Amino acid sequence: MELVFLLAIIIVIISGILLLIAPQYLVKANELANRIVSIDATIISRRFLFGTIILIAGIYMLYVYINL
Repeated sequence: MELVFLLAIIIVIISGILLLIAPQYLVKANELANRIVSIDATIISRRFLFGTIILIAGIYMLYVYINL
C-alpha cells in the first residue's frame, strides 16, 4: 500500500513540474491516454496556477508519507 502511495506522489509531482515547465508533453500524454486523464484548454491556459497547486499537493503528500 505504501508503494502505491509513493508512486502516486511521484506522478503528482512530475505532473506539476511538467505543467509548469513543459505543458506540451502533458498534451501529448493526454492524446495517448485520453480515456483516463483529460487536460483541456482551461488547464493549459492557466498552467502556472494549476501547476503550482498540483506541485504543492504533491509536496504535501510527500511530507505526509515521510512522517508516517
